[in-house]
Amino acid sequence: MTKQTIEQRITAILSNENASAAEISEILLEIEGDGGAIATAEANVTAARERAADVIAAPTPREAQDAIAVADAAALELARLRRALPKLRDRLSAALEVERHAKWFGEFKAVEAQRDALISEFNEKFTHHISELSDLLARMVACDSACQRVDETASLLVNEHTRLGKPSASIPRDLVLVNLSNAQLWPPRSTLATDVAAMMVPVLRPFECSGDWWRATPAYNPAIREQIEREQERQGDSYRQQTAQQEARLNAEEKERFASMRRTG
Repeated sequence: MTKQTIEQRITAILSNENASAAEISEILLEIEGDGGAIATAEANVTAARERAADVIAAPTPREAQDAIAVADAAALELARLRRALPKLRDRLSAALEVERHAKWFGEFKAVEAQRDALISEFNEKFTHHISELSDLLARMVACDSACQRVDETASLLVNEHTRLGKPSASIPRDLVLVNLSNAQLWPPRSTLATDVAAMMVPVLRPFECSGDWWRATPAYNPAIREQIEREQERQGDSYRQQTAQQEARLNAEEKERFASMRRTG
């Protein structure tokens, strides 16, 4: 197989859109490296011209003309090599960028798949656990009334001093749960109906479960009536305050999210 000249190899690389950066770098080194094609062509031009001008080296006009022809051929080769350099450098830059992008894109797809898997896993587990937690919180609050009823109906006559307390006391006061659609699950949003219902919850006293039940009636005992009214007012104020705090917090979060989107947009 006939070995290709360096000019033939240059032509082949410039004609090949898929030439690698390594191939282009290799031929660039052969052209402009130490002892490369350009250095050789420059040396040939100098030597041929010196020979043409030397009567001893080229004693006849014919030999001088032959030396000049050799110098011209070497000069033409040198010019062609130098003319090819910018094209090869541009192709090298393009090839390096293509290879860099291919490497980056491979990493991008791998990380994208990892990200998507994590998001899917989070959505599945979050939806499951947030539902369980919301149900647990609701049942804890629902148990409050039962615990309160037992505590408030304890008889002082038989030394029933133990108190159950409210399960909801274990719930952090600032706890807010939302689903993936950012809809609030906990605490339940307060409405007029829930406020009225809370205010209508009866406040039981020890006498209600004893033979002296009549002493616990508001008609008989103004102090009890006043206590019931204060308790209902307190509960109503508490629900309204929680609602206002929740709405203020959600509004602040929405403003911050909007501001963040504008900063990163």
